Amino acid sequence: MIRVLTPKDAEIWRKLRLEMLSNDPTMFGSTLADVVDQPVAYFQEFLTNVTILGAFDGELIGSIGWHIGRSATTAHSGNVIAAYVQPEARRVGHLGRLIDALISDATGQVVQLELRVVSSNVGAIKAYEAKGFETCGQIPRALCHEGVYSDELHMVRRLDA
Repeated sequence: MIRVLTPKDAEIWRKLRLEMLSNDPTMFGSTLADVVDQPVAYFQEFLTNVTILGAFDGELIGSIGWHIGRSATTAHSGNVIAAYVQPEARRVGHLGRLIDALISDATGQVVQLELRVVSSNVGAIKAYEAKGFETCGQIPRALCHEGVYSDELHMVRRLDA
């Protein structure tokens, strides 16, 4: 089952967010240190301001989020964030279903979705491509974790085509 997380889900979202940043620290723009000491209220506020879709298999096993651009010149696009599926739940289509739910949620609200993905994350890139996302650029050394650089691909999915 996939559904939008609400502020009432802050505890389970916090747990998954800490797990994703712990398990895959090179894949995200935030670090575990950025959020580990944040109170539940921080995660409640996050879930108020950003749409996070959660995949459940008894418990929360994955997520993907998005938010509308914050200025008048970017309000036509949605920014995809926080895509993650627990390692033991990967390779069975959960990410694809989360992406489908994201596209469905965003359609009619924005004309395109944009994301950044670490270029070594081949599984995620293939999942995005299968759902119509196209690479439109690459940023060398976009992220740095403990002195190790990672390139990021910029991908876009037009919703009005």
